[in-house]
Amino acid sequence: MSATANAEFATRSSSQEMDRRAKFVETFESSPIPRSEMLYSQLSLYLTRQELSRMFAMTEL
Repeated sequence: MSATANAEFATRSSSQEMDRRAKFVETFESSPIPRSEMLYSQLSLYLTRQELSRMFAMTEL
């Protein structure tokens, strides 16, 4: 096990943001979409329009 596995990192996120992030992970992991299709073909279901726009912009570079 690496030294960073048990390390806690400082964050600037509020407790509300951390709760939302945890809820997102829970929703993402409990999705009925097969794991093999999740990241490539269905990830956009879980992104905001801003995040999706940034991804599209990066692919154009």
